Amino acid sequence: MKRTFKYALVSVLALGVVLPAIAQDQFPDVPENHWAYEALARLKKDGLLVGYPDGKYRGARPATRYELAVAVHAAYVSLKGTTDGLQNQIKALEDMIKNMPKPDGGKYDGPTKEEFNALKDAVDALKNDVANMKSWGDDISMLKRASDTFQKELSSLGVDVEAMKKDLGELSARVKALEGRKPTIDISGDANFWLGAAHGNGGGFGLSQDGRTEGTNNPAPGAGGTSAGLTRDLSVIHELGFNFKGTGSEGVDWNTTVVVGNALGAGTDFTHGGFGDQNGSLNASGGGYSRGVSTVYIQNADVNFNSKLVGIGFSAHAGRFGFKVSPMMLQRPDYTNYFTSSRWDNHEYTIEGLNLGFRLGGGKLGLVAGLFGTAEATNGMALQGVNGGAGATGTTPDVGLAVTRALGATWDTHIGSKGNLNLAYLWLDGNTAAAFGGAAGAYDRLNVYGGDISWKLGEHSGLHGSYAKSVIRLGNASVAGADTNNAAWSGGIHLMKGDWWLGATYRKVEANYMAPGDWGRIGVRYNQTNTNSWVGTIGRKFNSKLSLSLRGQFDKGAADGFESTNFNKGTKADTYAIDLKYAVRPDFTFHVGYEDTRYSALVNSVDPAAEYRWVTVGFHHTLSSASKLVIQYQTSDVKNEFQTTTPGGAGTPTRGGLLTTQLSIKF
Repeated sequence: MKRTFKYALVSVLALGVVLPAIAQDQFPDVPENHWAYEALARLKKDGLLVGYPDGKYRGARPATRYELAVAVHAAYVSLKGTTDGLQNQIKALEDMIKNMPKPDGGKYDGPTKEEFNALKDAVDALKNDVANMKSWGDDISMLKRASDTFQKELSSLGVDVEAMKKDLGELSARVKALEGRKPTIDISGDANFWLGAAHGNGGGFGLSQDGRTEGTNNPAPGAGGTSAGLTRDLSVIHELGFNFKGTGSEGVDWNTTVVVGNALGAGTDFTHGGFGDQNGSLNASGGGYSRGVSTVYIQNADVNFNSKLVGIGFSAHAGRFGFKVSPMMLQRPDYTNYFTSSRWDNHEYTIEGLNLGFRLGGGKLGLVAGLFGTAEATNGMALQGVNGGAGATGTTPDVGLAVTRALGATWDTHIGSKGNLNLAYLWLDGNTAAAFGGAAGAYDRLNVYGGDISWKLGEHSGLHGSYAKSVIRLGNASVAGADTNNAAWSGGIHLMKGDWWLGATYRKVEANYMAPGDWGRIGVRYNQTNTNSWVGTIGRKFNSKLSLSLRGQFDKGAADGFESTNFNKGTKADTYAIDLKYAVRPDFTFHVGYEDTRYSALVNSVDPAAEYRWVTVGFHHTLSSASKLVIQYQTSDVKNEFQTTTPGGAGTPTRGGLLTTQLSIKF
C-alpha cells in the first residue's frame, strides 16, 4: 500500500501545478512514452483522476479551481478509505484472536499451523500498512492546506469541508504518534567469518603483509617443523558483535558493543592466536595465523549528551569509547590487512574515561582524561595496548613505553570557509619505565603535541600539512639525548579532476620521535623512524567498470648515528604498488594488485638488503545491502631482514601463498 507518492502528486496538482497530458490507455490524448505515463495511469486507476466526459485528460490546458478542488476531494476520499481499511484490519485481527479455541481442561496446546499462519499473515499486513502510514505526514499537511485554499469550491460541490478538516487533523495526530513511537533499545550488529589457508613453496615459508609466516607446520618451524600446505596451515576465525543503543532518553545517548568470537588472541613465536589484541604488529616474532580462544569482550560502553554550561555549548562522552587525534600523534594502525571489521579498522584506541567538548567562538575545545589497556576479554587479554614508539632504541617501532594513563587537550576550528586547523597536547604516562639509549628505566612519561591543517581547493581536492613533537621524561626529569631529533612533519596535495586523481606527500620522521601514531608501512615495517619520505599516487577511472591506481613511496635515512632504527643517511627503501579493479557487475568486482618493496644499505643487518614482493588476485561480491563476500589469493616472494625468528633466520628468501575468505553480514 504505497500511496504516499499519489497523495503528494495530487496535492501538487491542487496547489496549481498542471502536468502535460498522459496515458494512452486511460487518456487517448496522451503519448505512451511520456515521463509521467505510469504515475497518472495509477492515479486514474485509483479514481483520483477521471478526465473529461469525452475521456480526454487535456493536460496542456490550465486547470480551473473547480477541477483542482475535485482532485483534492478525490485524494481525501481515497485517503479516508485507506484509514478505514486499517481500522477494519485491526478489528479483523482482534476477532481472529478472540475466536481462537480456548484451553479446555489442559488439552489445548496452542493454535494449529493454519491458524498460526493466518494470524501471522494478518499481523504482517497490518505492520506493512502502519509502516507506510508513517510516511503520510507531508501529504496530509498538503491536503489540509489545499482544503483551506479551495474551501469555497469544495463547499459548492456539496463537500462538508469542516468534517474533512477534522478528519485530516485526527489522521495527522495519529501519524505523528506513530512516528514518535520507537523501541527503548535499538539492537544491531555484525557477523564475520574468516578462513585463511597458507602454504610454503619449495620447502620454504611465505610471509604476509602482516608479518605472519605462511605455510607453517606443527611443531612450528622454529622447533624443527617443516613447511605445510593449504589444508594443514588452515585457520577459521569468527566474530559476532552486538550493538545496543538507547533511544528512550531525550538528550542522552548510550551505546554498548558486546563481541563474541575467537578473533582476539596472542601467543609467542609461531603460535599467535587470532589477529592479536586489535593493536600491535606481530612482525617481531613472525607467527602464523591460527584461531584464538573463544572469548567475550565489551568493545565500548559509553554515554553521550549535549547541553549548555553558563551559556556555552557543551558535550560529554563518558565510559569506554574510541579515541584518536591524528595519524602523526595518536592513531591506531591497522595490522589486519586481510580482515575487515569496523571495530578492528576504525584507527581508534579504546579508552576508559571522560571526553568533554566546549563550543567557544568558531571552534571546539576538547578535554580528555582516561586509562588505556584496561578493557579485558574473558580470556584475560587486554585490548589495544598503547605503546609510545621505541624511536632510536627499539627493533620494531611499536615497542616502547606501555601507556596506561592519558590527559589531553584538543582545539578544532575552521579557517575561513575552506580551511581547518586541529591542535592537540597529550600527556601519556606508563606504570613501568621503558629504556632509552640502552639505559633501563630511562623514561615513564611521553608528551606529544602538534597540529594538522587542511585547505580545500575543490570538492575533492586540497592541501594538507602536519607538525608534531614528542618529549620523554622520567618523572619530571628530562632524559639525556631525547630532546633532539624528536619531531615529525608532513605536507602534501591531493587533486581530483574528472576521472583522474593525483596525490603527493613529503614526510620526515626523526629518529627519536615516539608518538603512538599511524604514519605508514614499508614492507612489513610499521611507523619507521629516521626517514625522509616521498609518496605519490596517480589513478584513473577509465569507465564505469575499470579503474587503475599506481603508488610510489621512496624512503631515505634522515640521519646517521641511530643504528637501531636500521636506517642511516645511506639507507633507502623504494616501494611500488599497482591496483587494478574491474566491475564485472555492479555487485561483483574483480581486482589484481602488486606491491614491491626493496631496501638497500640497511644498518645492523645480516644482509644490507631486504625484498618484499606480493601479488594479489581476488573479488568482492555484494550479496545484499547487508552482506558481502571477499575471496583473495596472495603470493609472497620475500627476503626478510627484520624478523630473526623467521624460519631460516633473517635474510633467508621465503616464498609462499595465502588464500583468504571473509563473509560479512550486518543485521
